Amino acid sequence: MCGRDSFTACSEWQAARLSPNCSPAVGRAVSHDFSPARRGIRSSCTRAARLAVDARRPCSRAPFRSAPVHRHLALAAPGGPAAAAAVGETRPRSTQRVWKGESVAQRRADRRSRLLAAGTRLLGSGGGSAVTVRAVCREAGLTERYFYEAFTDRDELVVTVYDRVAAQTREVVARAVADEPGDLETRARATVQALVDFLAEDPHRARILVAEALVDPVLTREGIRVAPELFGLLVDEVLPARTADARDRTLLATSLAGGIGATILAWCAGELDIGRDRMVEHAVTLISTMVRGSATGEPS
Repeated sequence: MCGRDSFTACSEWQAARLSPNCSPAVGRAVSHDFSPARRGIRSSCTRAARLAVDARRPCSRAPFRSAPVHRHLALAAPGGPAAAAAVGETRPRSTQRVWKGESVAQRRADRRSRLLAAGTRLLGSGGGSAVTVRAVCREAGLTERYFYEAFTDRDELVVTVYDRVAAQTREVVARAVADEPGDLETRARATVQALVDFLAEDPHRARILVAEALVDPVLTREGIRVAPELFGLLVDEVLPARTADARDRTLLATSLAGGIGATILAWCAGELDIGRDRMVEHAVTLISTMVRGSATGEPS
């Protein structure tokens, strides 16, 4: 490059760098092409003149890749990487973003709730065979991506649905047992009435709690564990501790859960043409007879 041309290129390079209309993209290109280290490499002054002229034109477009430029500026600012890290920490995290007034955590919880509600309807109406990932997503109005965000697979959803219904039922029974301090028949009647009303309010609950625990392999173990617990709350309150050991209590609670649970399920499904009060009194008679028989027997 000749002396005059080199001087001209360098002058235009400095003018381009100092121009207030110079965009970061053009400034980087000018700095790259006409830096002092590369001054003797370029042999064409035409490109230098063209870039210098372009640098003086007002730039109507947004700076190219502005985010990396700001990051580099932060790294070059006083304080170095530490200052850049401080700048980065001021950016909102993805879990703190708000959309339509809801955070990411709130939206995730809402999607999970919708999936559980859809699983409850499908399991309570069509049984375990009706609960597939596609069916649940279609019922909830969500894509499979959000299903696997909340659950590992179909089995985890089914177990979660069952555990939720069982926990709600257990709470109802425990409250009924605690609120009625009367004799055996009075407490048994209050317990059965609360259980029947809760299951009859949503027939899906009875099918999930009793029927599906017998036919769905995923729920069999859960049903064996949960069903005796429901009536075990009543048995522990009304059966004297000195007259029966833990095995007698477990046998009694399991028998009551199987007999009364099947009766309530058939009544909720409309297979028993009897009224609510008659069905409740039948259950109370069954409980009283079995509890008194266990109380008078010798521990095994």
